[in-house]
Amino acid sequence: MKILLTNPIKLMVETPTLYGINPPLHLMYIASYLEKEGYEVKILDPVIDKSIKKWVYELKKFDPDVVGISSVSATIYRAWDTAELVKKHTNAKTILGGYHVTFLPGESFYCCPFVDYVVRGEGEITTAELLKCLEGKQKINSVRGISYKKNGKIIHNPPRPWIKNLDDLPYPAWHLVDMYKYVGIVGNSATCISSRGCPRGCSFCISSRQCGLSWRSRSAESVVDEMNQLMSKWPKLDNIIFMDDNFMWGIKRVNEICNLLIKQKSDIKWICQGRADTIVKGGKELLDRMYNAGCIAIQIGVESPFKDRLKAVSKGINKNDAVQSIKLTLDSGILVRATYLFGFEDETKEKMRQTLDFAIENKSQFVQLGIITPFPGSPYFENIKHKMNTHDWRKLTVAHQFLDYGFDMERELAKIFIKFNFRPSYINMVGKLDINQSWGLITFIYPLTKVIAGSAIDCLYDFNPNKWCQTDEEYWQKYILKTDLTFEETWYYDKPKIDPLQIPYKPVREIYPVVKEIVPVKLPIAKWVRI
Repeated sequence: MKILLTNPIKLMVETPTLYGINPPLHLMYIASYLEKEGYEVKILDPVIDKSIKKWVYELKKFDPDVVGISSVSATIYRAWDTAELVKKHTNAKTILGGYHVTFLPGESFYCCPFVDYVVRGEGEITTAELLKCLEGKQKINSVRGISYKKNGKIIHNPPRPWIKNLDDLPYPAWHLVDMYKYVGIVGNSATCISSRGCPRGCSFCISSRQCGLSWRSRSAESVVDEMNQLMSKWPKLDNIIFMDDNFMWGIKRVNEICNLLIKQKSDIKWICQGRADTIVKGGKELLDRMYNAGCIAIQIGVESPFKDRLKAVSKGINKNDAVQSIKLTLDSGILVRATYLFGFEDETKEKMRQTLDFAIENKSQFVQLGIITPFPGSPYFENIKHKMNTHDWRKLTVAHQFLDYGFDMERELAKIFIKFNFRPSYINMVGKLDINQSWGLITFIYPLTKVIAGSAIDCLYDFNPNKWCQTDEEYWQKYILKTDLTFEETWYYDKPKIDPLQIPYKPVREIYPVVKEIVPVKLPIAKWVRI
């Protein structure tokens, strides 16, 4: 059986970040697992090869039995376009995966007749079992984590438990893509995942819900071995980026990874994400070790200097954590990329300026200035879905406003971005780094265009109406606004409850899933417990 894995066609032009344009790691993990199971796999990535004509040519040439399409919310309409093209040119079955369909599995069946199956959550084992069903080796109702149509009815099989031992997964299928085509802002970057999930559960975060609110890590030995093999196969790569939601959560494991890299006298350069409170807890000793082991930059989620906002999004840090974490990181010689959120319900121009002043005062070298975005599946989405002035999924890129503020917040945010990035000290710093010129050009043109045109236009995104919008509006009104999304019976025990009253004690979190399995009724405690 031949399997084609692809990102959606006709992708929007993305604004590069410190990470740049990355390899499709999610597809590469599924591909390597399917190859281990004996399937012939091919990956197409329109992020790099943007020609639809070329994509169709490769599709017809490979003539797959199954096509797997990965999508986020902003590209879901393009994923449906892709499924339609697959059906037009082949007889292949189509499978959709990614966080959007994990939390809205019914939407794709309702809106797009070209979707055959949805894979929810982690895709490696689920996809392999689904393929066995298509081969007649397994019954469809035995596959956990899938949704499908049967006799006109949408069926949601029970969710699949998280993969406990990530070391059991094979390394990504690097051989199925050209790693040198993925250019980061600082040279050619590869990507790696050393852990999945995040226990903190910030209310706006969707990736942690896709992989769970429990943290599962690979061993230090496995991580370092993958880094060595990756650089051996692709020696011209400049660095490796860890895409973990919470790479530094296990301080002991970070130390083990660093010790192994230092012991082998590695010259591999790498970048990761770290929570402010974890960085403070690890202290200078940990950061010095990371620097000596090749860490060149850490992304720190600062989000806001305002206490009430940090509490509102369940960030679990305070202003002092942010200040200390940035200072400690800089003192160790590691670059800081701090993320800041705007667009809270009480947003004002003055508060936006105060956030900018905080970023400059604390010497954040790079910043990601984003608008808090209501991703389906997040508690934040549930809290504001009735107030949103648009639900066009194409705008879920952290660059667009979904609430009315009495002023054009997108234009104001662009002004702040320009003020930060065009300070003499910043330009001097960037000049000393080997920065990708195309990134520099886009980061100038994009905010400048927004300052001129504001939210009325966005030259980098395709917001032309398409055939899916009308049907999706029906689904929005009929289901999303009236129910707690459509994943009520499809998700996991650690689904966050959106109630102000919470019982955070660990014993309750551990016991409740067991009780829920034994007692076939919904207990009242479910309304209060954050699992």
